Amino acid sequence: MPYSNTILVVDDVPANLAILADFLSEASFEILVAQDGESAIQKINYVIPDLILLDIMMPGIDGFETYKRLKVNPLWSQIPVIFITALSETDNVVKGLSLGAVDYIIKPFQKEEVLARIKTHLEVRNLTQTIETKNQHLLQEIVEHAKARADLKQLNQELENRVKERTAEVSQTLQDLYRSQAQLEHNAFHDSLTGLPNREWLIKQLQELIAANTSYSVLFVDLDRFKIINDSLGHLAGDELLKCVAKRIQGCLKPSQIATRMGGDEFVILVVETETGTSVAQKLLEQFKLPFKFNDYEAIVEASIGITSSAMNYQQPMDILRDVDIAMYRAKKQGSGNYQVFDPQMQADASARLELEQDLRKAIAQQDFCLYYQPIVSLITEEIKGFEALIRWNHAKGIISPDTFIPVAEETGLINPLGWWILREACSQLRRWQEELPDLPLKLNVNFSPIQFQQVNFFEQIAEILQQTGINKNTLNIEITESCLLETTNLNFEFLKAIGVGICIDDFCTGYSSLSLLKELPIDTLKIDRSFLQNLARNPNDTSLIQTIILLGKNLNMEIVAEGVETQEQIEIIRELGCILGQGYFFSRPLDSHNATRFIGL
Repeated sequence: MPYSNTILVVDDVPANLAILADFLSEASFEILVAQDGESAIQKINYVIPDLILLDIMMPGIDGFETYKRLKVNPLWSQIPVIFITALSETDNVVKGLSLGAVDYIIKPFQKEEVLARIKTHLEVRNLTQTIETKNQHLLQEIVEHAKARADLKQLNQELENRVKERTAEVSQTLQDLYRSQAQLEHNAFHDSLTGLPNREWLIKQLQELIAANTSYSVLFVDLDRFKIINDSLGHLAGDELLKCVAKRIQGCLKPSQIATRMGGDEFVILVVETETGTSVAQKLLEQFKLPFKFNDYEAIVEASIGITSSAMNYQQPMDILRDVDIAMYRAKKQGSGNYQVFDPQMQADASARLELEQDLRKAIAQQDFCLYYQPIVSLITEEIKGFEALIRWNHAKGIISPDTFIPVAEETGLINPLGWWILREACSQLRRWQEELPDLPLKLNVNFSPIQFQQVNFFEQIAEILQQTGINKNTLNIEITESCLLETTNLNFEFLKAIGVGICIDDFCTGYSSLSLLKELPIDTLKIDRSFLQNLARNPNDTSLIQTIILLGKNLNMEIVAEGVETQEQIEIIRELGCILGQGYFFSRPLDSHNATRFIGL
């Protein structure tokens, strides 16, 4: 059945108007647009559309008020209205349908869904108008046939048959609409990919359990390293894996235990009264040790599980989801295939972690940091050869060690602006020393995180800071760990060497040491970790390892620096082994810029 082609789209977001206009124009619809309810009503005064797409949330009068004003006018009351809403606005969907809207469309828009719903309701409207027109014709026929009494009986029979046919058509249309509405309500509370109940359904169930004072456990299941599947095999394969995961979870559960999908690779299991959450978690983790087969692939994808229960006396569903999420992340930190039961200390730790992150953001904006400098000294002449720059946070509660806030900075990406501040401040201080004592060949080491190397134009930014601060060439060393060599693929050492920046490998031999990388890359310095010096006199193995590192460095034309030097005995041993540079408390603790300057002798 052909359908009319004028559609009014009402949405206050231009991007949404553009998307819908593109969809509808391609389908040969005539488009009218309005960005608020008042504008929409003004347009209808001049052109009456065949259907209206109406956004619920708009400035001025919202979608519901606009709909009510439209229905007051008899000329507009029969125009079908489809509400536009976000996925999370389930209550708005129900309210819109109860007002009389024919349907709703969820943002973000799916082209096929939008066109299918529009065409369906235009066809329904055309059918209704056709029926009304035919019924009017039938009434006219009644008048005409009434004039011929002889044919009245036959006419009545014909009219009766025709009315039955039209009534059946209308009845079928209404049944289809009821089924469509039931399907929409089902979709509002279920995940389209796995068919499991969704977040909205879970929240509703938790509210009912809290109100009924029923015992329950909640398990938050998050797949470990699922992103690797998506990145390597593609999102379609990832979706197939999620379907397999949903089936396996359901296969582990009893009828009273219901799995839901929160989104992405996150599932929540609701266990009512029957078993403890830990027993269910143990079953799931055992099943996750088995491979998943999907799209001709086979993979083992373990999970991390957080658990909480009604024993915590929750009053709000969102508090349950918050705490079980905290427990899940605690399990994830323990390694793959673990579960953790929530306790209040976890929430306190999470709050402290959040407070630290918020304070760190403010501190970076206000530059509430300072640099300390630990001397690097010749073990032969005891002359100062350089410094390692170490950051400290001047917090209101006192100086905070980098061991506390650097991991947070790395997790949140705040290490990037913080790292640039450290480099600029360190280079500025180095330049001041070079101006005050130009004959002293002083070098400065600055630590870099592997995360910083992922920034766009990272190496160019280093070159720009070196140019702006004007430090002498070959006086800055970047310190990185062994793991950074393996985790980072875009280490442009040639560029760094060209601009006069040296490379220092920190904590050498404490992780996975790649001798081939040491041989291939232009590394200038190796630092012997302090752990090898602690029992140096009593542990011959440490002595042998240090000797091996020193010989390796010499053969590769690298400088060797011993960290954590604290005693004269350590100095004598490592000096005898051939190490000529040291750093540690024996010489000095990290110093602020003033005392570092005094240490140099200025």
